[in-house]
Amino acid sequence: MFDWIKVLADHAKPNLSPRGFERYSGIMRQHLIPDMGSIMLTALRPEHLQKHYTAKLNNGLSARTVRYHHAIIHKALKEKPSDVRGFLFVIPKTQIYDIRI
Repeated sequence: MFDWIKVLADHAKPNLSPRGFERYSGIMRQHLIPDMGSIMLTALRPEHLQKHYTAKLNNGLSARTVRYHHAIIHKALKEKPSDVRGFLFVIPKTQIYDIRI
């Protein structure tokens, strides 16, 4: 998944403002790659995502930030393989609940 995340960052950069890209790449570098970078896309399951979201909430991240993590992951999994250098994968179904703090 690490390679896929790097490719996605390059793919998303033209569509984001400089500040948006800084935030986007920071979340990937600090959170997504360390937590899920070793998981192959074909092995990624909803349990991996829910574990990530729960851990981040328990570590003090706001629900809004965790929803942004979800948005980045959702965008990554939604990309058409033909759009990003032919990566092939199965899209796991994900769910994140509206978390009230």
